Amino acid sequence: MFNLSDESKETITIDSFEINEVGIILELQHYENGIIKNTELVSKSTGKVWKVIARLLYDHAVQFQRIFAGEAKEFILIGFESTALLQESIDRIKDKESRNIFRYILEPVNHLEKPAIGDTLTIVKPVKRQFNLMKTR
Repeated sequence: MFNLSDESKETITIDSFEINEVGIILELQHYENGIIKNTELVSKSTGKVWKVIARLLYDHAVQFQRIFAGEAKEFILIGFESTALLQESIDRIKDKESRNIFRYILEPVNHLEKPAIGDTLTIVKPVKRQFNLMKTR
């Protein structure tokens, strides 16, 4: 298992995959207080960039998931054949989040690839533009 210190502004890719009509799903470990929309994740090994679209939350487990203020959220609904499978999914989500592992929807920037498992990604928060609308003499 990969581990980061809680001071790191980097993430570790635990898993990544694609879902049709949703996009790239990235499972990553981080110690931020959430990752806001339009944050860029930059691969330390390739330099490739992905933009965060939203945090992925599960309709069946949202009451157990850690919610961060300011994150854009997308919900996914999954059906289960039994309550045992439902509970197994909830337990898996709770375990991962207890280890600071979360899922996000990403958009690749100028490429079509998904992040590689084990890749370290640097978190680059969007810059807030400030304008001085007061005229100075």
